[in-house]
Amino acid sequence: MATRPARKLFLKRPWAVLGGDKISISQKYHKKSIRSRNIMRLYLRLLSYLGPYKKQFALSIVCMMFLALFSGASLGVIAPFMKVLFLQPEQAAQQTAKIGFPSGFSGSLEQIKNWFLWWLTSGGRISGIAKLCWIILAVFFVKNLFNYLQRLLTVHIEQHITMDIRNQMYGHLQQLSLGYFQRNKVGQVVSRLTNDVNMVRGAITEGSLSIVRQSLQVLVYLAIVIIAAWKLSLIAMLVLPGCLLLITLIGRRLRKRGRQLQERIADLTAVVTETIAGIRLVKTFAAEEYEKQKFTRYNRDYYRTIFRFETMSALSSPLTEYLGAAVGVLIIWVAKDYIAGADALSPERFFVFLAAAFSMIQPLNGLASVNSTVQQGLAASERIFGLLDQAPEVIDQPGAAVVDEFRQSIKFRQMDFAYSPHPAIAPETAGQSPELVLRGIDLEIMRGEMLALVGPSGAGKSTLVDLIPRFYDPVKGAIYLDGKNLRELDSKSLRQLMGIVGQETILFHDTIFNNIAYGKRDATQQQVEEAAKAANAHEFVSQMPEGYQTVIGERGVRLSGGERQRISIARAILKNPPILIFDEATSALDAHSEVLVQQAIDRLMSNRTAIVIAHRLSTVQRADRIVVLDQGRIMEMGKHQKLLEKRGLYWKLYNIQFNK
Repeated sequence: MATRPARKLFLKRPWAVLGGDKISISQKYHKKSIRSRNIMRLYLRLLSYLGPYKKQFALSIVCMMFLALFSGASLGVIAPFMKVLFLQPEQAAQQTAKIGFPSGFSGSLEQIKNWFLWWLTSGGRISGIAKLCWIILAVFFVKNLFNYLQRLLTVHIEQHITMDIRNQMYGHLQQLSLGYFQRNKVGQVVSRLTNDVNMVRGAITEGSLSIVRQSLQVLVYLAIVIIAAWKLSLIAMLVLPGCLLLITLIGRRLRKRGRQLQERIADLTAVVTETIAGIRLVKTFAAEEYEKQKFTRYNRDYYRTIFRFETMSALSSPLTEYLGAAVGVLIIWVAKDYIAGADALSPERFFVFLAAAFSMIQPLNGLASVNSTVQQGLAASERIFGLLDQAPEVIDQPGAAVVDEFRQSIKFRQMDFAYSPHPAIAPETAGQSPELVLRGIDLEIMRGEMLALVGPSGAGKSTLVDLIPRFYDPVKGAIYLDGKNLRELDSKSLRQLMGIVGQETILFHDTIFNNIAYGKRDATQQQVEEAAKAANAHEFVSQMPEGYQTVIGERGVRLSGGERQRISIARAILKNPPILIFDEATSALDAHSEVLVQQAIDRLMSNRTAIVIAHRLSTVQRADRIVVLDQGRIMEMGKHQKLLEKRGLYWKLYNIQFNK
């Protein structure tokens, strides 16, 4: 029994007891309205990809219209078939007597039907059956011809749209800043470009062409039902609102499940990508069982999600079909008196009516199945448009100046920098100022100077050099090239002035020739070989079975660390940039490889501006200037001997490294 406070609350605010606060209810409906509008905008944005294929789309709809008409015609032959099959001689004479002049539209239709029946029955039953057989073959041939044509056009449209979306996404990925890729897993990005696009393809084609096809068939069958027996057709129409309600209710659940499904696929792809990329580390630590267990866990999550999705999706088709069958049974039950009454239907018309009514179940069932595909595609499109709407952090200004040479210096003026946190990774930092990685950097690098950056790990050395090619923009202050702010320069032309050789050498699954010529696509064989000789790479390349046409595997796995580094240096030599950046270029090499790579670096740095990062202080002692960084600040600056005399941080690092 309700307590006294509850009764008082019910008398004052019954909605609070029966269904929550009045305000919360209105807010809930308001949120639903906003969500519906967002879904509609999302779907219209998807359909905009049909724009370049309007002609093919229109032609496909024309084929669907004829397909629907001839599908109806295939049912329409039931009545004349029964007429001819059970034809009596006196009935043929009666049919001839019915032919006359039409009066009005309905009279014209009646006379067309009489002429057709007269033509069928004029030669007797055997002749009528023969004529009808040819008609059936013709109707089904034309029906399936249009079915084939519309399917061909559908595949043409959906595959072109898939290609367009992937091209747009890949092009946009190339424009995004490095920060985006550092905040997102490679596997998740790949999943959006592959799995999500496949799901969206189904949403566009199934959500437009299939819906049109199924709807046209429903309309044709409904028209046949009405023409055959309009009174009984009122009962057949009971199935339509029920199916629409069923599709709507299931669709809401499917969209939510579809979003979760795409996330699970992305997680699974990310795990596979990371494991394969780090397979050497996995085997080094004998972590195969751990990786299998991790994959099994993610795979189980994917299984559970897709099982829930398919469980909900599978309900729509049998429920729609059962609803249609129930209506059909109801029609038969109600029609028992109608058939036997004074205004009775002829047997052939009743069978046409039943065939059309039950044939409506198939396209209605198809509409229910299409709904699951559309909802899954809408969930995937949210992820795709999330990527396409991601704005690059580094954007060229309108009319940015193209720079083609380096004349004077690179200047950092009171520059601060911080990485933008990813809200999904660090939600607690949302709305807060990110922690500075570099603080108050004042530095000028002269043309032709060799500048060395040293300091403890995490001091900000790599971040500092990443700002020179404008992979990131400072949060405060500015960087100048020959007196021009980097923000005012065209970023592509700026990066053409620079060659970067890092600790982690990036090579592609391609030939040695193409990897060296990556920065200069029109390079000749002689130019590539000269660059390889300068990088001490020509000798080992020549010893390979296919020489410069040898494919070196993903990330150059078929080469040693020193060989990969020399190929990377050859690539920089061929590009011939005025500014060079070396980020720990020899730190991971053995003594012999380091000597060869250092010789190549010395040749490369000749008459160029070079910024060198190195943990091994022996490699920076010849620098014109050494900048010592710690905790994002410049602590010291000068030549090797002068810094040792200061007995500061550089002196400490030097003594630690050389055990002094």
